Amino acid sequence: MRLCTPLPALAFMTLLGACGGPTPDPLPSTPPTLDMSPTARPDPPLIGDPVQAAAPSIEVFNYAPPWLSRTGLYSSPDLRTPTLADGVMPFQPQYELWADGSGKQRYVFLPPGGKIDSGNMDRWRYPIGTKLWKEFRAGGKRIETRMEWKRGDKSVQDSGWVLVTYRWLDDESDAALNLVGVPNARGSGHDIPPQMDCESCHRKVYERPLGFSAIQLAGTATGVNLKYLTDHGLLTAPPPPAGFPIPGGVAIRQGLGYLHANCGGCHAADSDVQNTINMVLRLEVGKLATVQQTPMYLTTVNQLTMSTKGGTDGQPRVVRGDPAGSAVYKRMGVREVSPESLQMPPQGSNLVDDAGRAIVANLIQALP
Repeated sequence: MRLCTPLPALAFMTLLGACGGPTPDPLPSTPPTLDMSPTARPDPPLIGDPVQAAAPSIEVFNYAPPWLSRTGLYSSPDLRTPTLADGVMPFQPQYELWADGSGKQRYVFLPPGGKIDSGNMDRWRYPIGTKLWKEFRAGGKRIETRMEWKRGDKSVQDSGWVLVTYRWLDDESDAALNLVGVPNARGSGHDIPPQMDCESCHRKVYERPLGFSAIQLAGTATGVNLKYLTDHGLLTAPPPPAGFPIPGGVAIRQGLGYLHANCGGCHAADSDVQNTINMVLRLEVGKLATVQQTPMYLTTVNQLTMSTKGGTDGQPRVVRGDPAGSAVYKRMGVREVSPESLQMPPQGSNLVDDAGRAIVANLIQALP
């Protein structure tokens, strides 16, 4: 097995989520450089095989470090009392992804001197060496930490990105690379997905990251947000001073943002899903002048479904003022994976997001 040494990186981090966590320090005035030398990242003791047998994507095994402690997030090898690497800073997207109630902490690394190519604000191109992380907590336990790492242009699989998840050990001294998935991990009710599921969600957008984007880092985003990236010269093309405000009142803004974060990964303009379903729920910066100009409005309101699944064939996707008559709202309430009943989202969730459905119901009732 061939293992890689992580690249030097500029570090950003979030400490947030429903399960709590330490309060992050204020952002420094200038982004520091993270020490990634071998002495700063000694190998943890190997406890068994960190990757389960019969891994479905062995190529990833050749690229990703076997332990979370070796990936550059922390300066200590024992993560029971973790010491964050110098320069770790928070970011929190303005619209949250539903994860069956799990709390999340987010991290992002950019290579020193690297800039995000923001010439197209809807399709950022990240510099080689970019890393993003998301830690999931449930039942007071750290369950998994997912990593997205841009190793190079088209050097890994078909994208240049490594997408993996790390399964936390019971004593939380470290987290091991996991490729095959773990249902009900650590008895928490949270399912760790197999590595191939990571690709199935993230491959549908221009580059792999979903939550670290112009729209998600604008508005109420905190920590390392659009303003921070602009002020520190980390974007090749700065955004307008006003950012990218979403149109409409509170109910409409919350609803459009919820659909963007939870459905826009698949239902995006450049997704292969568009080959069979002409529905776009991912917001675009040039289509925010009015609610009626948003892709969601144009492709759902009074538009009929085309799928034969889910019991909604031929029903309108969205009927203004009528959530119960809207297929989008109906499918959000399904949690039964079968050929005849298509839940939304189709994977990654076992529990209906009742609060999210209420947000979408309010949106449908408030649409002009």
